[in-house]
Amino acid sequence: MGERWRLLTGLSPQTEITQRQGDIPVYIAEGILNNSPLRLVFGRGRVDLLWEGPPPFSDPSEITLDWPKKLHNFRNLAETWFTTFSDSVQRIALGVILRNPVSTLSEGYQLLQSFLPGGCLGSENVTDFLYRVNRPREAQSYPGLRLNRLSEWSVVTTIGYIVRGVNPSSALAQNEQLWAQASFDLNTDANHTKPLEPQAQKAIFSELVDLAQELAIKGVTP
Repeated sequence: MGERWRLLTGLSPQTEITQRQGDIPVYIAEGILNNSPLRLVFGRGRVDLLWEGPPPFSDPSEITLDWPKKLHNFRNLAETWFTTFSDSVQRIALGVILRNPVSTLSEGYQLLQSFLPGGCLGSENVTDFLYRVNRPREAQSYPGLRLNRLSEWSVVTTIGYIVRGVNPSSALAQNEQLWAQASFDLNTDANHTKPLEPQAQKAIFSELVDLAQELAIKGVTP
């Protein structure tokens, strides 16, 4: 499997391990590509390609800042996979998490509202808001195949901790940050059980990327 990493990236992985999940061997290769961590995971009947983006953008007024560049880089990486390896594939999925820093809960909700159907946040006195919806579409590149467009919108808090010594009770909270967060899960219909032809896989994935870009720019649309 390390050879696949090298063919995909032109580099050698920094670490390679094989671990077991029950009776299933799982191969994991990790390294750095374009200054961002990349992980390739092989399990039973599944391949995951996980690539963390650069540090989160800092402008709270635009959730899609620098999205085209990140999208372009990952699209090229994944399309190299589909072009290089002719594996039998039944489903294809693309997952995306976007976070934009905000100063207050109200600011986060105001930002999210610009991507959601009008009025769904109601009044300004709102807490614990979570909006989740799937708006499927038929694939243009593969007629008859349904593409799920599941998106989830919320404001979340992350807290970094500093631990001195080996005692977890000495941990000090640092860098608490509010984020307006959008999570996308775009995938082919689970009810489609026939293998997707190799020539169709790249086109379907490209369409999923386009749908993710549409969600990131336009928000929830029919």
